[in-house]
Amino acid sequence: MPSIDTKPNPVSILAFVFSCLGCILTVAAIFLVDWWTYFFSDGRTAHYGVWTNIFCSKIGDCQSSSATELAGGQEVAFVSKIFITLGGFLAVLAVVLHVIYFLLRHAMVRTIAIFFLGAAGIFGLMSAFCFLGYYHTLSGDTSLGVAFYLGLIGAFLCLLAAAFTAWASVRKITGFGATEMDD
Repeated sequence: MPSIDTKPNPVSILAFVFSCLGCILTVAAIFLVDWWTYFFSDGRTAHYGVWTNIFCSKIGDCQSSSATELAGGQEVAFVSKIFITLGGFLAVLAVVLHVIYFLLRHAMVRTIAIFFLGAAGIFGLMSAFCFLGYYHTLSGDTSLGVAFYLGLIGAFLCLLAAAFTAWASVRKITGFGATEMDD
């Protein structure tokens, strides 16, 4: 168990912060209903999220529906939804593993966190690339929403967190800049 008097390793702190930010942004991207918006010529709008859609009339009446039903040609969008959901799940697990590592100090726990963060980042990027390929095929007046960009930034932060966590692990193993109970 780490001592309270132990000076924390700044690389480990940065890795944990990036992990938390990547997790928060990825999970927010999943739950926000604004991956893309379609503007109809008669004033109606359709807001598409990962698992929820909102359709609004031109007078402002909105209806929410599930986005689990596949319409013709939207299979690629469904694959993108699966990827971002899996990335969010792995990012949450990685943050939990970071906390467990802080309490137990087992190298295997940190190694699993590194792999989960890397996988979360890769799945987030795959989701963005699949979605952009699908988005390119859409016709009409569409716009990317905030949730798409949050997912993309979250994926990059997860990859960055994996790199910083690996760097902190290497610093601890090699003793570079290590203190008695360094992270």
